Amino acid sequence: HGGMCGPFILQKDTDIPGGDMGSDKLASLESCCQEAIKRRPNGCRAFTWVAPSSTCWYKTSQIGRTEAVGSVTSGVLEAPGDEGKIPPGTERPTAGAGSFQAALLHWASGPPATPKPA
Repeated sequence: HGGMCGPFILQKDTDIPGGDMGSDKLASLESCCQEAIKRRPNGCRAFTWVAPSSTCWYKTSQIGRTEAVGSVTSGVLEAPGDEGKIPPGTERPTAGAGSFQAALLHWASGPPATPKPA
């Protein structure tokens, strides 16, 4: 591990294949990290900095981290529970939210009325 950058844990010699949501030519690992932080509301969950080409890759996931010895550093979010916080419309459809709401309303109105024995 190479320390922290904002919410990202830096991992030297680590690549994250796939999950690309774009890339930029940037001056440094630090600027790569800052740009990744700005993209968090859009679903950025990790980044990979490739030093020889000065390329910063923004990632929607950190799945499949692999060793990449040399000048590749990745940053991943590992705050507890953060992986589950996915903005609407990105990775996971929020199916079930409506039925959950309906269930809440159902229980809020009390149990079904049962006829009292005469």
